[in-house]
Amino acid sequence: MKRTVSIVLLLAMLAGLVSCGAGTDKPTDTTPTDPSGAVTDAPVSGTEGEPAKEPSVADLLPKADFDGATVGIAMDFAPLDYIPSEEVTGSAINDAIVDRTRAVEELYNVDLEYFTEVTEPIQQYVTWSEAGDDTYKLYTSRTRYMGEYITKNAARSWSDYPEILDFHADWFNTYAIETFAVGDDVRLLYGDVNESAIRYAWIWLFNKELAEQYHLPDLYTVVDEGKWTMDYLMTVADAVYSDVNGNGDFDEEDVYGYLTDNTACYDSWGPTLGVSPIRKDENNRPVVITELSEEMINGFEKLYTIFWLCEGTYVFKGEPLGQVEAMFVRNKAVLTNTRINLLENDRVRDMVDFGVLPTPKLTEDQDTYYTHTDCMFSCLLLPSAISNEDALRSVYIANALNAFSHEMVLPVYYEIVLKTRLTRDKDSPRMMDLALAGRRYGFEYMAESAVPITHVTILREFYSKKTVPSASMYERRLDSCKKWVNDFLEDWDDMVYWENKG
Repeated sequence: MKRTVSIVLLLAMLAGLVSCGAGTDKPTDTTPTDPSGAVTDAPVSGTEGEPAKEPSVADLLPKADFDGATVGIAMDFAPLDYIPSEEVTGSAINDAIVDRTRAVEELYNVDLEYFTEVTEPIQQYVTWSEAGDDTYKLYTSRTRYMGEYITKNAARSWSDYPEILDFHADWFNTYAIETFAVGDDVRLLYGDVNESAIRYAWIWLFNKELAEQYHLPDLYTVVDEGKWTMDYLMTVADAVYSDVNGNGDFDEEDVYGYLTDNTACYDSWGPTLGVSPIRKDENNRPVVITELSEEMINGFEKLYTIFWLCEGTYVFKGEPLGQVEAMFVRNKAVLTNTRINLLENDRVRDMVDFGVLPTPKLTEDQDTYYTHTDCMFSCLLLPSAISNEDALRSVYIANALNAFSHEMVLPVYYEIVLKTRLTRDKDSPRMMDLALAGRRYGFEYMAESAVPITHVTILREFYSKKTVPSASMYERRLDSCKKWVNDFLEDWDDMVYWENKG
């Protein structure tokens, strides 16, 4: 039996707080808006002597009754987003997600059933589509693999339902939706139901105790003044090193200015360095940038210096992000960069005081602090194998899942859990807002290991070999990069042609 949605009480306590959902319309220097600030075209109620009542999300969503239909949702790599639970447990996030699910079920008279252990879903989505398997009415998947199969007719276009979906609504990530669309055709839907857009964004942490011990300036002030740059990071990294065990070697027992690895942490520098060779033309179709800018070359050289020439930088080899985190919580470095979801790790609770920072700028002239979101962050897909009737129902449900997430889940996760329970000071939440407002994506994120020029294929390959990427390197890869884009567009246009023909 469905119960009354209890999250309303929590929202009352959150009135006036700022939410930071996935729904930024465009890259912006400002923080996202209040979760209660959704579209307010509906009339505001209230009588004389009573305060006016703002409309809830339920008031704003289109109405429908689906007669108790069961809707199966296949979740690929579910740990990226929170797995819906059947019952309340007392956990704030879990209970908010339970309330979200029940709110959608009550609004549309449906039963949502989640499948979170789907075997090899990347390949399965295509197989299901080709076989006409309509078991699942919605899919979630990782952005990084979309380039491999989105053109294989695995998903319908969300753009076919303008009367239901407003991609500029507060609960959608308009910037991401437009980034991964081709023209006005949206196949990958991004919104607040995908918590991974926040949890897999990269931030920096600094050890306050070590920063004080080494007499570093107030890093929050440095950020606020726009001086938190790659050059400033070099200064910090060079200023902090201590051979704790006295063995003359740079090892895990010493103390460093900057602690990193030579794979995943490289990726996080992509937006700052401008490693995004694919841009959109006036028709929102992807094109390849043919020249490597002087700014990007400058950034490549700075990053090489930070990783390999600064005495106070310690670089783990391979892909040991967990080792970086473990070493950082042992107070072995002033600074490290990692994903936001690290803050949910129990190990962090035992650490001395730390603060949160955005990724440094390339130079002070950069308009704001840019943030990388790991390409594992998820999107919603509308299966091509389902009937028109099922598809229409799924569109209503997808819209509502994002809308209720915006109203119910993100205020709990972002304002209460992340910014209150998991950070240590009043400045860290402000830094978190700044970092998330600076999130950037590139069309190549949907094929980060296949496109010849991406943050993965460039930064990981060259820096792991202690080599600086160059303009000649970029030029050598242009033809293969153009070929990938042209092949993708040919497949996309062919897919659309046959859809229209059918």
